[in-house]
Amino acid sequence: MGESAGGHLAALLGLSDERQWLDGSRGGVSQSPRVQAVVDMFGPSDLKLTFEQHWTMLIEHVFNTSDPESETIQRASPITYVSKQAPPS
Repeated sequence: MGESAGGHLAALLGLSDERQWLDGSRGGVSQSPRVQAVVDMFGPSDLKLTFEQHWTMLIEHVFNTSDPESETIQRASPITYVSKQAPPS
């Protein structure tokens, strides 16, 4: 659960596939890192859209790119990971 940037991170964690982030076997932990639900309170879900509409300078500074089509922006956008297996939000 999170608001704004925290919501963005909660959605990113909740939607990203465990093979892309944490495999659940590091540090002796054998449980899946997948979450059961996500609460994203007004966090950006599509950074490309956010980039184009409002926050160009902020996103350029945080992600070190001025290209809204970049792989970095795509990978940092929770919407990229939406699937049928995604937890409810």
